[in-house]
Amino acid sequence: MKKILHIISQRPKKTGSGIFLSALVENAQEKGYSQAVVSGMVREDIEGWRSDVPLYPVEFESERLPFHVVGMSDVMPYSSTRYSEMDCEMLEKWKIQFEGTLEKAIDEFQPDIIISHHLWILTSMAAKNSRGIPVIGICHGTDLRQLELCPHFRERVIEGCKNLCGVMALNEHQMDKISRIYGIPKSRISVSGCGYDSCVFNFDGRAQTDKRGVDIVYAGKLSFSKGLMQLVDAVDAICAKEDIRLVIAGSGSGHEEKRIRERAAKSAAKIEFAGMLSHSQLAQLFKKSDIFVLPSFYEGLPLVIVEALASGLRVVATDIPGVRGWMGEDINKSTAIEYVKLPRLITDVPHEDDVDLFVQRLKTAIEVQIKNTREYGDSWIESVRDGIHSKSWKSVFEQIELAIEYSL
Repeated sequence: MKKILHIISQRPKKTGSGIFLSALVENAQEKGYSQAVVSGMVREDIEGWRSDVPLYPVEFESERLPFHVVGMSDVMPYSSTRYSEMDCEMLEKWKIQFEGTLEKAIDEFQPDIIISHHLWILTSMAAKNSRGIPVIGICHGTDLRQLELCPHFRERVIEGCKNLCGVMALNEHQMDKISRIYGIPKSRISVSGCGYDSCVFNFDGRAQTDKRGVDIVYAGKLSFSKGLMQLVDAVDAICAKEDIRLVIAGSGSGHEEKRIRERAAKSAAKIEFAGMLSHSQLAQLFKKSDIFVLPSFYEGLPLVIVEALASGLRVVATDIPGVRGWMGEDINKSTAIEYVKLPRLITDVPHEDDVDLFVQRLKTAIEVQIKNTREYGDSWIESVRDGIHSKSWKSVFEQIELAIEYSL
């Protein structure tokens, strides 16, 4: 069986791309592929790594890399360094450690194919230094955003990524953007989509109650770009006439998390912070809730929407490019999901003049789903069950297998 070397520059399992990598490893393992992983990590990640997949860690917060893991988002759910904050010395140390670790992994593991996450600096390096081994890059959206935030890296990133033998995009909108920005022909780009774990997120054991109140949940990073300040404003405006509770699951760091917590503390609504949850804990929270809200201003392809739908929640989400197409006609035409028009954005910051209107649109969409929940209960589930099940990690890996076969 073929040997796959997976590469990611940040901590596995802690963000969407890390979960994506972990899901690929699981599905490839089931099909008998030999695998190894190169990953940015801290000591606790290394100590908790699975024993059946060889690991080549690049350890941060260490003597060789005395700073936090560099994150693909400017706000990560753990202590991190921003690419925009890296000086020449930090970047050189980062490059030396990843180049050396990648070289060691190739020498010892001798992979047939390399799958590298994010079309960014590490993937560019891997594509240029793979010694003829085909490299497939996976775009997660944050890489496209970093090109805007760190234009001084743009030339080196694009130059290396042009050597990729294949690229996986999350949706067709992203595929067009990759081709235009990186100059990669569409013939080398495929759409993989994103998957969910149906063993964890499902309708089994969903709470059936005749409660009067409505439980709303958000899950993700605690950052301004996720629209959390506006979500609190919207919930604040609803709570005067509706018995609702908002649970915010996830973590953040720095002044953005602090500001979000301060704003929630001043709200008249019942708002709780659940902290960082495991997948099983999040699934249990979903099964006790009614509506999931994702008010983000920027996303690649938000897997958490499908996880929420699969758990029986109605959804309110911003109309992020690519999401409607990914959901499909059956889900979009049901009462399962309400989309909210985005405000005008400067990178991922809403235009000041649009904020109040955005909060009003978000409030209206939540009220629609509260009404649907009370009037129709869970009757929508059967009509979208097949559409949800089609978005499994198994189907995602099948698309990546096709890219592997084509590359070899």
